[in-house]
Amino acid sequence: MHAQTPTSWSRPALASGVVALLSLALAGLAALIAQPPEPAPADAPATAFSEARALPLVRQLTEDIGPRVTGTPSAARTVDALTTVLRAIPGVVVEVQDASGVHVDPTGALVYRARNVLARVPGRRTEAVLVAAHYDTAPGIVGAGDNAAPVAAAVELARALASGPPLERSVVFNFSDGEEAGGSGAAAFLHHPWTRDVVAFLNLDSAGPGGRTLVFQSAGGLVAAYASAAPLPFGTVVAQDIFQAGLVPSGTDFELYRPAYPRGLDLALYEDGYAYHTPLDRLERLEPGSLQHLGDSVLATARELATRGPPSEGGSVFYDLAGRTMLVYSRGTALVLAGVTLAAAVAAVLVALRRRAFTARELGGAVASTFTGLLLGLVLPMVAALVLAYVLRRPHGWYAAPWTAVACFGAFSLAGSWLGRVPFGGARAGWAGGVVGWGVFLALATAFGVGSGYLALWAVAWGAAALALGAWLPRYRMVLQALAFAPPAILLAAASSNVLSVFIPVAGRIPLAIPFDPILAALVALPFATGAMLGLPLAPDAPPSRTGLLCLAAGIVLLAPMARFPYTREHPKRITLEYLEAEGQQPELLIRSRDSVPPPESLGPAVAGVPGVQLEREGRMLRARLATPALPMPTVEVTPSGVAGPERTVSLRVGPGDYAILDLKVPRAALAGWSLDAPLPQASGDDSTWIRVVNPPRDGWSLQLQLRGEAPVPAELVVRYAELPAHVAGVSAALPDWMVARTDVSRSAPLKL
Repeated sequence: MHAQTPTSWSRPALASGVVALLSLALAGLAALIAQPPEPAPADAPATAFSEARALPLVRQLTEDIGPRVTGTPSAARTVDALTTVLRAIPGVVVEVQDASGVHVDPTGALVYRARNVLARVPGRRTEAVLVAAHYDTAPGIVGAGDNAAPVAAAVELARALASGPPLERSVVFNFSDGEEAGGSGAAAFLHHPWTRDVVAFLNLDSAGPGGRTLVFQSAGGLVAAYASAAPLPFGTVVAQDIFQAGLVPSGTDFELYRPAYPRGLDLALYEDGYAYHTPLDRLERLEPGSLQHLGDSVLATARELATRGPPSEGGSVFYDLAGRTMLVYSRGTALVLAGVTLAAAVAAVLVALRRRAFTARELGGAVASTFTGLLLGLVLPMVAALVLAYVLRRPHGWYAAPWTAVACFGAFSLAGSWLGRVPFGGARAGWAGGVVGWGVFLALATAFGVGSGYLALWAVAWGAAALALGAWLPRYRMVLQALAFAPPAILLAAASSNVLSVFIPVAGRIPLAIPFDPILAALVALPFATGAMLGLPLAPDAPPSRTGLLCLAAGIVLLAPMARFPYTREHPKRITLEYLEAEGQQPELLIRSRDSVPPPESLGPAVAGVPGVQLEREGRMLRARLATPALPMPTVEVTPSGVAGPERTVSLRVGPGDYAILDLKVPRAALAGWSLDAPLPQASGDDSTWIRVVNPPRDGWSLQLQLRGEAPVPAELVVRYAELPAHVAGVSAALPDWMVARTDVSRSAPLKL
C-alpha cells in the first residue's frame, strides 16, 4: 500500500473535464441546430413567406379577439376575421362551412356543430393538397402558439401561393373549429365536397410557442416530400415513435384526417411547452423566427406536393442532419442497412482480433464492462432522482431550470458508466465493446421495427469502420475513433435535446402517482449512458474507479441546485379547478395538481372568500365543500317510445341552457342502437359508451336509444359549462403568480333509461 501522490487524480480529473466539455459542446450544438431562422421582412417577395406579414393576424387573433372557444361569440368573430383577410387575396375561393354531424371512435360518439373557414387556391387539376390549422383555443387561453401562429402561417401561405403562377394541383385550406373539444371541425370537413379532391394533407399545430417546427408524425411516407422541399427540414422518427406510443398527453387533428387521407404530415411548434394551454401563450412569448420556419417549411412542401403530387414511395424512417437536410428511407431499406452494418461490425471485430489489437478475453471483458456501465449509467441517475423526490423532498426541483437536471443526472450517468468498468478488464478492447453494445441495440430495434434504431445504425457503422481501420493503422487508432464518435454523438445529442424539450414541460401536466423525477432521470441518462459506450474508450488511460468517483461527486454537488422550489411565473405549476355539482350531493371545488406534486396548503386563502367553504386535503387534491349549488340543470325528459322484440326504444331530450358540452354515459352491453347518423362503435365489453355533444343547439338536444331488456338501464348525464360560477370565479384570480389553472365545470345527474 502506498500514499497517493498529488498527481494521482490528474488523469481522472482531466478525463472528467474533457467529458464535461464534450457534453456541453454537444448540448450547445443541438441547441444551435434547433434555432429558428431570421424572420423575413414585410417587403419580402410576394411569392415568399414573410413572418412580418403574418404577425398582424396573430396579433388580431390573440389581442383583439382573445380566447376563441368553439360556439362562443369570439369564435364567430374569428370566422369573420379569417373570411375578411382571405377574401382580400385575389384568386382565392373562400366559403364558410356550417356543419353538424357525428364522429364515432371505439369509445363512443362525438356529436358536433362546427364552423370552418375554407379556402382554395385553384390549380390546373381538381386534385388538391389540404393544409389544416384549427383556430379555436382552450377556455381562457389566447393561444398565440396554439394555434394563432399556424393559422396566420396558413393565411400567409395562401397569399404566397396565389401570388405565383397557377399550380398543377389545387391547395385547399381548412381553418377548423373545435379541435380543442375533440376535433369537430376536422370531422366536419370530411363531409365537405372538397374532401374528395384531397390526395395529401399537412396539419399545423403547436405544443409551445418557440423553436423550429418539428415533424411530429408522418403517414404514407409523405415526409419524403417535406425532406426534399423544406429549406431547413427538422425532425426525427424518434418523435413519431414517442408520439404514436401515446407517451405525450396531447393529440392533434392528424388522427382524424389520417384514416381519410393515407398520406399526411403532422407539423408543430414544440419548444417552450410551459406556455401550452396556459395564459402564458401570448404574442410576446412567440419566439422570433419560429413562425418563419413554420411558413417556409409548409410553403415549400405544399408547392412540392401541388406541383409533383405525393411521392409514390416514401419512407417511415427519417431524421435531419444538423437541421440542414433530412434522410428518409423505408423499413425495408432500414432492414438492409442494419443487416449490412451488423455484418460489417462482425467483420471489423474479426479483423481486429486477427491483427491482435486485443484478445478474445479482452473483448469479453470489454463487452461485459459496456453493458454493466450501461446498466449503472441508467440506475444511478434514477436513484439520485428518488433521493431528490423522497429524501430531500424536492420533487420536480428541475422544472424551472432544466439544465440542472441534464447536468446532475448526466453526471450520475457518467459515474455509473465509469464505475461499471471497474470489475472488468479489456481496456484495449473498449471501443470494440461499445460497437458490440450498439450492435445489440441495432439488432433489437430492427427486429421490432423501431425507426429510432437509426441512432444505433450510425454508431455501429462509424464504430466498425474506425475499429477495422484502427487495427490496420494502430498509430492513428485514437484519431480514427474520435472522428467516428462525432457523427453518431451529434445525432444522439440532437434527438435527445428534442425529446427533453418536449418532456420537461410535459411533466407539469402528467398526473402520475409518483414524481416525474426518475422518468426524467432515465430520459437524461439514456443518451449519456449509450453515448458513453463509445465515448469512454476514447480515454483509455483514465482509471475508471477514480474518474467514476469524481463524476459521482459532481452529481452529488449538482443535486443542490435541484433541491429548490420547482415553479416560477414563467414556468408555472399547473392545476385544475374542478367545480362539481352532483344531484343529491354537496357542491365541491376540487383543486387538483396536474403533476404529481400536491397543491400546497397555502392555497387556503385563495378559497377563503367563498361562502360556506370547508377546505380539506385528500392525497394530491384539495377539496373545498361549498354551501349551495349554483349551476342550472336543464330539463331532462326520458320517454319510452316503443318495444320491438327483446329491444325497446327510449327518447331522451335535454332542454335549452347555457351549457357548452353534454356527456351521456350508457352501459355498452345495454346499448343496441341509436338515432345518430352513424353506426355504433365496434368495441365490445362491459365498459360504457360515451356520447359527447359539443356546442349543442341552443333550443335543446334530443336522442333516441335502442336498449336491450326490460329492466331500467342506469346512465349518467354530465352537463359542462364554460366558466366557473360567480361565487367561486375569484379563486382563479387569487392564485399565486407561479400557478396557472384550467377550469372544469360540470353538473351531473343519474338517469334511468
